Amino acid sequence: RRDRDLARRRKAGARAALNALAGGCLAKGTRLSDPLPASPSPSDLDDAIRRAMGCHPRLLRLAAQLERRYATIDRERTAWWPD
Repeated sequence: RRDRDLARRRKAGARAALNALAGGCLAKGTRLSDPLPASPSPSDLDDAIRRAMGCHPRLLRLAAQLERRYATIDRERTAWWPD
């Protein structure tokens, strides 16, 4: 009985860690043994990226940082090498 309770707590902890890593996107009934969905086709890739970005705040924050850095590089490049 004690081993079973320990295994259940470990499973719950692993599920919580996986859900946190996925940005809280996993549905409550998701089983850890369920197969992953097939990879999206290239035409569905933009939709998949949009859904992932909306579901994971860290991705949004990192994308915004990347855009700011690209803008900074463009400004510096223009200042050094004007057209």
